[in-house]
Amino acid sequence: MHERSTAWKIRVEPMDDAPTEGTVCHYDELTDEAKHHLDALANGSSASARLDAEVAEELVGCEHVKFTDYYRVQSS
Repeated sequence: MHERSTAWKIRVEPMDDAPTEGTVCHYDELTDEAKHHLDALANGSSASARLDAEVAEELVGCEHVKFTDYYRVQSS
């Protein structure tokens, strides 16, 4: 488990098909800050991002996000 005070490195990768397992969140369910980072990651503005723990936990907790396509969210 990551500490709340540390930044997490997050990346997203597009998926060809809808996930059959795991948690799926819709883009509209995310906070504005999480939407901002997901948009930048999904549209190639950055390959990965360092996020504060609260936003990172929100995204990683979803495992998959339905945006323009489905995206797998991973921490590293």
